[in-house]
Amino acid sequence: MKKIMKKILIIIFSALCISCSDNVAVQQDSSGYIFDGQKVMIGSDETVEIFKQIDKAWLERDYDAIRSLVAEDVRLIFASGDVGQGPEDLISLIEAEYQQSVDNNENWGWDSYAFSVKVTPTEANRANETGEWVLAEFWTEESNVIEWYQISEGKLISWNQFRRNRQ
Repeated sequence: MKKIMKKILIIIFSALCISCSDNVAVQQDSSGYIFDGQKVMIGSDETVEIFKQIDKAWLERDYDAIRSLVAEDVRLIFASGDVGQGPEDLISLIEAEYQQSVDNNENWGWDSYAFSVKVTPTEANRANETGEWVLAEFWTEESNVIEWYQISEGKLISWNQFRRNRQ
C-alpha cells in the first residue's frame, strides 16, 4: 500500500510541476533598442522562410507569388527615395531592375544573407511592433543592397531599400 501511495504522490507532484511550468514566463534574450522601452530580440525562422519566398519570387519574376506575399497596403521606400504602395509598385521596381540588368548586360541574380528580429511590445504600441523584421543584404558585382522587410501574418507590410554601387 505504501508503494502505491508513493507512486500516486509522485504522479500528482509531477503533474503539478508540469502544469505550473506552463505559467512560468520564459525570458527571451535581447540586445539593443529601437525606441525607449523596446528591446530587440531574434525573430523566427518562419519569418525568414516568408522572406525567402519573396526573394525567390523576385528572382524568378513570379509576379503572382509577389501579389500573394505582399499586402495591398504595403509601404515601400525605394533606394532612390521614391515611395510606393502595394504589390504593383513593387512589381514595377522588380521589372525595371530586371530590364536595367538586361540593358547593361549584367547577370540577373545575387548572393545574400538574411536574419529576423522583432521588438518587444510597449504601451505606446508603435507600428514597428507589428510582426517581425528581416534584414537582408544582397550583393552583385555592381552593387550592395540592404533591405528591411516587415512581415506580419505571412505578408510583407513594410519595406525599405538602401543601395550602394561597388566602384
